[in-house]
Amino acid sequence: MPTTVQVQVLLDECAFRLHCPTFAAGEFVSLADALRILRGSCARLSSLLAGVAGSELFARTDSLTVQAGLGMASLPQDFETLRTVALNLNGTVYELRPAHPGGEAGSTGASVTPGASKTWTSCELPGYWLEDQIIRFSSAPAAASEVTVSYVASGLTIVDEDSYLVLGAGWDEWLVNDFCEKVRVREQKDASDFRQMRAEATQLVLAGAVKRDRFGPLSIRDVRPRKPRWIR
Repeated sequence: MPTTVQVQVLLDECAFRLHCPTFAAGEFVSLADALRILRGSCARLSSLLAGVAGSELFARTDSLTVQAGLGMASLPQDFETLRTVALNLNGTVYELRPAHPGGEAGSTGASVTPGASKTWTSCELPGYWLEDQIIRFSSAPAAASEVTVSYVASGLTIVDEDSYLVLGAGWDEWLVNDFCEKVRVREQKDASDFRQMRAEATQLVLAGAVKRDRFGPLSIRDVRPRKPRWIR
């Protein structure tokens, strides 16, 4: 089962293993340095996982609220490739069709004004298109509406120490040991113990990725805080 871990919990564990009081300004590794190193570890782990199970391992589903009178919504920060967009109307889900600016979904003639308000119904479904990290609709809903986007994420993404990561078996150990190995190298100290523990975690990570690939992508929906897995 995937577990949700706060980035700060990972950083605290790294500091504990490195015998550092904390990552802060004035320390050998500042908080900004620590976040940069951990982002690098996340990128390496994401690449390792994608190489075994493919990018579909990071297939995700998220709900977006489209405000009344506003025909657009921001996509998740880890968005990379869109799969589907669906509209929830009174408990019924309708898959939306791509459109082009100035045209209804699937139309080749009639044009519309992007963002013009109208009531979204099963007979008046909006089309959509992408602009960078924004999804735009061919009309704005007259009332706030919920759409569900299915997408492939760019991998494990960190914004700041308050971010949450959803991790599979062994991923936290891999990240912590990779982080600690990088800091030890930076300190010009022996990092062989962390390399060994990372190698051991790699076996668990790869075994879990292969198994999950057989049964479907990692479902990432619950981002509630969980208790730290490390108990002193």
